[in-house]
Amino acid sequence: MGFVVYAVHSHQHVTYADSLERIALLIVMVGTALFIMLLSHPKRGVLSAYLAANPKGCINRLSPLWYPLIVAVPLALAVLALLGYVHTAGTLMRSLVAELWLILGLTVAQQLSVRWLTLSRQRLTLGAAGKRPAGLSHRTWARSRRSRSPRWIWRSWTPRPKPCSTA
Repeated sequence: MGFVVYAVHSHQHVTYADSLERIALLIVMVGTALFIMLLSHPKRGVLSAYLAANPKGCINRLSPLWYPLIVAVPLALAVLALLGYVHTAGTLMRSLVAELWLILGLTVAQQLSVRWLTLSRQRLTLGAAGKRPAGLSHRTWARSRRSRSPRWIWRSWTPRPKPCSTA
């Protein structure tokens, strides 16, 4: 449906472009509102575990405020499209989708860094104890331990001196 909105918006010479774009944009915005409503619900959404763990937190106390607001934004854009401000609603919807992608990208980057730090801490702890993690062979574990020392990192990059010939 987003493709229809984009295609109709980019080709203004279509006979029924305005009404088709308005209907498609309305469907996309209502779908986005439903998606946000299900995803961010305080009891069943993505944040439900965090909100249950922090019942006196600021986010939990303000959930009656932020939850209706984030669901109302796409619905307000749908009302704008119905009132005839299709270009404005489309532009604002595009920026809303860009913000959602930014939030997703930042979340993935944060979770990858947390995972990386957790694995590094586990390897350092096990390396200090002289044990290897389950699932790694001795050879792989020895190679991964060697790769952390500076001399093994730079060894492949530094030129090796040629042996002196005695002839």
